[in-house]
Amino acid sequence: MIMAMLVFSDMLFAIDYTEQEMRVREEVWGWNLPQFKNYTVPDKYKKESAIIIARHKLVEVKRQKQFSSFLQSGGLSPSLYYTDTERSLVKINDNASLKEFSEISFKKETSTRGYYSLNKFRTIIGARVIKPDGTIKEVDVANESVTVTEGKNNKESYRKLAIPDLQVGDILDYFIHKEKDLESENIPPIFFAFFSPYPTLSYSVHCEFGKKLTVEYRSINGAPEMKMINADENYTILEAEKKDLLKIDLDNINETRWLSVMRELPMIRMKILNNTSKILYKPASARSSGVYNNIPSINILNDAKCMLATQESQMSSLKKINKKISEAILNYKQNSLNATQEDLAVYCYDALRLYWPNNLEYFPPIMFMIQLEKLLKENMVEAKIGFVTSKYDARMEEITEPGDLYCVVTANENKQLFSFTGSYSPAAEIPASFQGEKASIVSVNAYKRNSPTGIEGDCSEYEIHETTADQNKNLVKMQVTFSESSPLELVINRESTYTGDQKKDFQQLLILDEDWNNEMRKNLSIEKTHLQEMDEDKNARKYVEEWQAFYDKERKEQKDNIKKEINAIHDFAPKEVLDYSMKSMGITSQNPDLQYTVKYSIEGLVKKAGSNLLLDAGKLIGTQWAPTAEDRNRLVNAILPSPRSFINEIQVEIPKGYEVQGIENLNYKIENEYGSFVSTASIAENKLNIETQKVYKKSFIPVADWNELLKVMDETNKFYSQSVILKKIQ
Repeated sequence: MIMAMLVFSDMLFAIDYTEQEMRVREEVWGWNLPQFKNYTVPDKYKKESAIIIARHKLVEVKRQKQFSSFLQSGGLSPSLYYTDTERSLVKINDNASLKEFSEISFKKETSTRGYYSLNKFRTIIGARVIKPDGTIKEVDVANESVTVTEGKNNKESYRKLAIPDLQVGDILDYFIHKEKDLESENIPPIFFAFFSPYPTLSYSVHCEFGKKLTVEYRSINGAPEMKMINADENYTILEAEKKDLLKIDLDNINETRWLSVMRELPMIRMKILNNTSKILYKPASARSSGVYNNIPSINILNDAKCMLATQESQMSSLKKINKKISEAILNYKQNSLNATQEDLAVYCYDALRLYWPNNLEYFPPIMFMIQLEKLLKENMVEAKIGFVTSKYDARMEEITEPGDLYCVVTANENKQLFSFTGSYSPAAEIPASFQGEKASIVSVNAYKRNSPTGIEGDCSEYEIHETTADQNKNLVKMQVTFSESSPLELVINRESTYTGDQKKDFQQLLILDEDWNNEMRKNLSIEKTHLQEMDEDKNARKYVEEWQAFYDKERKEQKDNIKKEINAIHDFAPKEVLDYSMKSMGITSQNPDLQYTVKYSIEGLVKKAGSNLLLDAGKLIGTQWAPTAEDRNRLVNAILPSPRSFINEIQVEIPKGYEVQGIENLNYKIENEYGSFVSTASIAENKLNIETQKVYKKSFIPVADWNELLKVMDETNKFYSQSVILKKIQ
């Protein structure tokens, strides 16, 4: 057992950095942990880039009473003193891991000052190189680390330590020790990750907490349960340990890997709260001092409702916005007598979305949802406010903090669900991350921030429906001709249509803010433009030129963004963009699909083969994901954003004097429970016609069935690699 390893002091941050550095190093290197004394690595790991022989994390938190100028009475307020020390023993097996572990960056000391408070931070590191013969060489951090500066004044940003004489075959023994003295903040949520990018033989955790703190934690996805040890009347000790961690590299996972970290990887989530502080906010539902494991989700929901009620009581800054919205809604009602309640709900959402301030720090999404619920009720639309989890965050039954929840509003007996997902999604279009999740909703009678339930009203649950592959479609119609200037250059005229979940990435890339604003106003029947409206407001008038300059800059950069879109499709840039037009931005319920056309010339898809031409016909469907060996050896379930389909209708005009050979190589078909890929090719009227359809049928794929989806991807990639010959006719 490790007990009070690092000596606490009420004035610890007053201790000189060098003195504290020496003290920490002496204590960490003196840890009596057997796993840091055995340097033997099992033979089965010899081909691994690196092996973490041992990793240990020590967390210590105590309260300390100190004077706080935040308290108007000038009294004492308990602040948090927090240390986090992580030590690792790493065997370096190749140059890749040597490069990764040969440098450590850190910031020695910093602070953040609030209006009445000061939070202080300190980082201390230590490193030793253990040679194959057992020789241990400690690194002189003070002399070996260098200062990295940034900005005009060359202000120190951080320090960088290069580990001298670290070589392949060595063992690096290093630690990072962090200290925080927090007066006006709680400690950010802690994650103990029982997975690693390298084989890890042993990972252990030891935590010591002052008795007057509130500690809440949950072990999920197979992580070990923590053992509680009450070894001292002033401290609570929690410990956990696991051998042979799951190997998974988060740094190299892209979206095609479809991993939900919070639902698949073993971890312990923990919160350490200073709930006795007179400075820090805590909801009326907050737990008192003590250690709590696996808190029921209803308690966390109540925390979220209390926070919602607190936010609702502070929404006095929206009067000007509300006036504009009310005027627009009144005009809509007078001119749309046949509008349904669903139509009115959509109009209210869009009007609020148009006028909502860009500053999300002061006007966060939770404020938007509160205001929407009020706005709907003011206009006699039945509405409830609620909370939902994302499939890429904690499960509803495993939430540990209000931040795990997203605020939503339902309307018209749950027929519509509204969320704050940015500017581009049409009203009531359900984000893919919420589909299939359970929502907890409340029919609000009153917001009561001092009540332990936060909101008065009837509560209920319902499951958000999931869309189909056909509702999340990427449809491409492509006309391809050979350039008159060069047979190795293609001219592509492409019309792309994206529906549902497929469109958001390209919306962010291609939609201009000015066009978005104009389209929203047109949809809402608001005649004045954004800049005209600003010019009529004496407080906003001074920003008109700034906004105009921003709009002009965006329009000037549009062609570069179009090139990025083409590059994203083909994985290389076009030679020239010839034309571009946006038919629909996909931002309103009336026109929910993103649809645009782009014409460009491109090289690299045609090669000379004597007097013949070789066309990479498969590559016309765009870049495909090619699973690596590591992808194939998947260890966790796959969670896709949504079921989705990709359809290509391609016509290639065959140049005069040529005939096409090898189209039989473009015909593929595979289908199973999780996906399908079908392609056909034919020739008619001197055109090569290619049609393909790839479908992901489900959003959840058990790891046991992962190979079924890989079969679909393999067939797709076989098609992608196919070429046809354009043979010169003699």
